[in-house]
Amino acid sequence: MPPIRGDQSRRRIVFANGKPYVNQPVPSNQEGGHVRAANAYILVNADPALTDSVAEQLRAIAGAMVHDVLGPYDFVIDLEADSQEDIKAILRHKIRPLKGVTSAVTCICF
Repeated sequence: MPPIRGDQSRRRIVFANGKPYVNQPVPSNQEGGHVRAANAYILVNADPALTDSVAEQLRAIAGAMVHDVLGPYDFVIDLEADSQEDIKAILRHKIRPLKGVTSAVTCICF
């Protein structure tokens, strides 16, 4: 399995065949027997009155490392998922709909 960048205590969750694999190899047809994960940075703004609530909900998302930041954004999320389609689904169904999220800018890593 490729090393986890940054915080080594971060949980790596990959889904294969509908099953979650946490910090371990997963069955795959790819060379080395591992599924390659997709990564994205998501820059999030939140309603100032709901910032704490938004932070708590974002931190509950599997595969997300949430950083509170100062500057033009309130949070930077380092998101790791099984595929870019999974990143899109997490963004559309778990991040953007959160009460208090006012905007989200996604930067896909490749």
